[in-house]
Formats: sequence, structure tokens, C-alpha cells
Amino acid sequence: MKIEQLRNFGVLAHIDAGKTTLSECILYLTGAESRMGAVDVGTAVMDWHSEERERGITISAAIAHCPWRDHRLQFVDTPGHVDFAAEVRRSLQVLDGALVVVDALEGVQAQTYSVVRQAQEHQLPLLFVFNKMDRHCAEFRSSCAVAAEQLQIEIVPLQLAYFKDDHFTGVIDLINMRLLQWNPFDDCAEYETLDIPESMSVRAVEAHQQLCSKVADLSEEFENYYLEHSTLTAKMLRSGIAQAARMYKWYPALATSALQRVGGQQVLDAVIDYLPSPLKGAEVSLHDSQTGKDVVLNVDGEESVVYVFKVERITKKDVAYVRLFSGQLASGQQMYLERTGQRFTVEDCFTVLADDLQSKATFANGSLFVIKAEIELQSGDTLRSSPARGALEPDSLSSPVMSMRVEPPVDGDRDELIAQCKWICRSDPSLAMQCDDGQIVLRGQGQLHLEIAAKRLTDECGFAVHFGGVMIEQYESIDEVHSLEMDYSHFDDTSNRLSLELEVSAADHHGVKLRYSPLLSDIDSQLLDSLYSGRVFYGWVGPAGYGLRALSVRVTKLELADKAHDVADLLVAAMHSCMSQVLSQKGVVQKPFLSFEVRTPDSELSSILADLQARNANILVVEQEDGRALVRAEAYFSELADYSTDLRSQSRGRAELTIGRQSWKS
Repeated sequence: MKIEQLRNFGVLAHIDAGKTTLSECILYLTGAESRMGAVDVGTAVMDWHSEERERGITISAAIAHCPWRDHRLQFVDTPGHVDFAAEVRRSLQVLDGALVVVDALEGVQAQTYSVVRQAQEHQLPLLFVFNKMDRHCAEFRSSCAVAAEQLQIEIVPLQLAYFKDDHFTGVIDLINMRLLQWNPFDDCAEYETLDIPESMSVRAVEAHQQLCSKVADLSEEFENYYLEHSTLTAKMLRSGIAQAARMYKWYPALATSALQRVGGQQVLDAVIDYLPSPLKGAEVSLHDSQTGKDVVLNVDGEESVVYVFKVERITKKDVAYVRLFSGQLASGQQMYLERTGQRFTVEDCFTVLADDLQSKATFANGSLFVIKAEIELQSGDTLRSSPARGALEPDSLSSPVMSMRVEPPVDGDRDELIAQCKWICRSDPSLAMQCDDGQIVLRGQGQLHLEIAAKRLTDECGFAVHFGGVMIEQYESIDEVHSLEMDYSHFDDTSNRLSLELEVSAADHHGVKLRYSPLLSDIDSQLLDSLYSGRVFYGWVGPAGYGLRALSVRVTKLELADKAHDVADLLVAAMHSCMSQVLSQKGVVQKPFLSFEVRTPDSELSSILADLQARNANILVVEQEDGRALVRAEAYFSELADYSTDLRSQSRGRAELTIGRQSWKS
């Protein structure tokens, strides 16, 4: 199959928007599965982890592939809960486009803002799918308008929703001007193409004209044809919609009921017609951490360049989920791990549907698949068929916001517990482990994130792991740019000394990152790798005793004494001393700070606002409409401990909390 016939896309959404149900619908309609799994009863193919089936939510990104219209669709079903946002970010790096699923009745939620913003940062064309149109009072075009206003983007409907006897049974296709109607009594696997009913014809013509006008604005060719004929051909409309999506002019929208399988085929058609192939996706760059230079990857090149976006344990195999960005990859092929320069063999390659692995000898450019390697890989690794430098940089990770102690039942199980902690941190880099003073501490993105990790640890270890001491994390950082110059000698050996100046500034990533400096060009390459990758700084703490985050460091002066020796140790010790002094003078302690939304009946609003004020929350917006209220606010994470439980009790289960973006404040 040609690369032009591939589509790599993700399914993104807020929790409970019907994202996994849409994924199951896609698998069923394309024939990849003979039945449609259900999230609520734990039979969803894409939610294959035991915790996913028990909780009814997606925790880990799952890959599937299926055929449609002589194309191969490869898609990733991503988590919707905010605690697993890092899993979503890693998945976005291997996609060429995405479906954003919105509950047509509930509309845009906090995590919807987050996934749309992240997709835009990755330059992904988006198709909006307004799901659950079978719910009472769902209205497609008004849902599009409200979502567009809230997200501050332009959303253009490609359809009108069609209701028969108050049931959502079809859509009016505004491109071909036909009614597509499903029969709910034959499982909606097929639909009829009919004339538009007279009662809908005026609305359909108006909507068609609006769509033509939007497309006509995209090019002089379309505009001239529209002025002459007062319409555009179906071919022109499809071409224009694809152009708008790929150039981020506006976002096409479709109406569906994934549960009832109404509109699913049109979603599949839209993926092929409007999302790009791997050849036309966003530009991909290789970053050399030693020189600081970026080089655009030639996706048509012969070198095999592979990106690892997650590692997983399936049927007792440690495997890596990968995207091939250029060249091809085969079982038995020799590759280099760019992070270390180590050469290794790809032992096997697999196609994958959730947790079902099928061995396959060779994969072509653009493929999403799974490999088993003879060495340990981790999420974010770049693999190359040559020893050349340059990596597909992983997305920067958020700093963990909570931690908990992890203990084995007996001391004899300690080594096994540490080994399994290292494994789950390797499979999920948004987790971190630290062993200090005999204690094992696991850090994560929230309480649910740590609960899932704890359950995974128990399953992997095979014995009862004890957990406790859940705490909210704090870090040391800096609010402004500060430079410090110092002379440093090692262990009072004044001949073994150097002069060093560091410029330390705030950044937007976890931990410490060293920016490229030509002054370090003569330093040992192994040390440079450790410095630029941040491994040297792992475990460093500031003067207040907390870990470090969001620090960008640049060496602006480096002079070694003539008799300087053990330069690697000398330089690292000097940098540690210099940064400690900077933080002593200018450092701040930062705590996790969250934005959130509360949706509540008007009758509960006053008590909820009073409670939020008691928690020192900053209330940003209060909107009231049709007996319901929306409160947007922000507060320190520590003030929101057990808030979801308290809110349910306070509102008698009628209010809903949605956690939004995390930041850090002093």
C-alpha cells in the first residue's frame, strides 16, 4: 500500500464524551471487529487494561488499524481524564490529524480545551465530531456555534442533523445535498441515500450556501466559480474543506451517535478526505542536544528513523509502540539508540489491535506498530539505522503533583518492588520514583494516576504492596533571569579549579535543562549527553530541600585552570554549587495550582461559591442559564484535597467538577 493511502489519527476528548465508543464503532463498521464493544459493561476492545474495564475509562493510549475505501486507517484512542494528559501529549507526536469528540448536549469541557490546545501546538488538522446526538435536546448546529465561541476557533458544520419522530436517524450531507438515513432496527451498519425532505429543503439550501461561501473564501479559483454559478461542485467542496483543515483556517464538524452507529461512515470518509497522509503531515525535525541545532527530517529518505511513544507489557513481553517517520523497519534489523549510541537488534515487529499482537516481517514509512528490542527502551526514545546524532524530541513532561510511599510486605521483596517501580516509570514517564533513606517514593500527576500505578504495581509484583503517606509535591525554581559567576576548586585543591558563570532562568518543563553552549564543545561527549539530556541534574535538591523544576541553565563563561583534572566531576560539582547559590538568593518554592470548572444547579450556587471562597479559590467567571450555573475558578492543589467528594455531598450529587490545566505558583 502506498504511503498516500495511510491515515494516522487520534481520537481526543474529555472524559465521557463517547470517545472510546466512537473508536469501537469505527472498528465495527470497518470490519476489524465482528461486534461492537461497550465501555459500560467492560467489553470495549480498546480499553484492554483490567483497570480500564473495571473503571470504565481509558487510562492508556491504544492503537488500532482498519481498512476503509482502499486506505489503511491507523488510530490511537487516548485517555480523557486529566490525570493522564501526559499520555495524550506523547500520542499526539505520532499523529497527522485528530478527531475531537464533543458531547453534543454537555458541550466543551475543561479537558476539551486542553486537547485542542495541545493538538494545535503539534500542528494537527482537526475534525470535530459532535457525538451523542441521540440524547434528548441535542442540537448540532447550536452545539457547533457554542463550542466555536468557547474554544475561540471557527467550526463549520458539514451536515444538518435529521430527526424522525424525535429520534436522531440521519444527517443531511451538505456537500452532495442528500439525506443519509439509518434504520435503527438493522443495527445501523448500512444507510439509505434519499432526497432531502421538503420540510428541510430551505434550511439545507441555506446551510449549503454558507458552506460554499466559506470554501469560496479560500482561493481565487473557488471564488470565481462561486460568483458565476452560485454554488461549488462536490469535488471543489471536498478539496476546499481539506485545505481549510490542513491550513487551520477553520474546523469541519460532523454529527454522530456512535452508540447507535448513526453517522459513523461519514466520520471515516472525512478522515480520508480531509486529514493528511504521513507525507503531508506537519514538518518533523531532528534535534541535536549537543549542538542545539534542528534539522528537518526527509520523510522520503532511506534512513530508518523511529520514535518510541510508549512502552508496554503485553502477554509478558516488554514491547515498544512506535511510529516510523522515514525508511522501513524489519524484524532482525540493526538499529542505534540515539540517546546512548548503543547498537541493538529489533527482535520482532507486530501489528496491534489494543493488546492483540500479530507478528509481521516488515513495516513501511508512516506505520504505527509495535516492536520488541533486545535492549530496554523508554518512551521518547529515537531509533535510527545510522549512528548519526539527532532525535525526535519528546514532549516536555509536567512535574508530578502528588507522591506516595510504596513498601513491600517483607524486606526480601524490596528489590522486586524497586524493579517493578522502575518498569512502570519507564512505561509512563509522567511517573517518577525516588529511593531515599530506605523509603521508596512514587510521584504522579494526581490521586487517580497514583491509584492506577499502585494497582499495576500489585499486579506486576504478585504480592500485596503497601501504600501510604500521600503528599502534595513542592519544588524550587526561579521567577526571573539571574546570572552568577564563581571560582570553584575541588576538595580544597586550588590547582584543580575553574571559573564558571551560569545564567539561570525560568522555563516550562520539569526538572533542569541545559541550553546549548559552544563553551562546552571540548567537554567529554559522554558527559555532554548527560548534561544536555538532564540526567546529571536528576535528584538535585535546592536549599529548601525540595526538588528542582522549570529551570533553564546556560554556561556563559568557563575557564579551566592549567592543572585542572577530573574535569567532568569538577564541572558538575561547580554547576551544583553555583545553582545552589542562585536559588539561595533568588529561588522560590512552587506549589501545584489548578484551574477547574464546577457545573451546578442554580439552587446550589451560593453554597458552592462560599465553599470555594473558604478554600481561597480565585473565582474567574460565573455564568447562569436555564437554571444551571458554570463556575470557572483556580486554586492551589492543596486547597482542593477531597473537593470532588465534598462537592458531591454538598450538592447531593447534582454538581460536576472538571479539573483543567495545571500550573505552578509560588
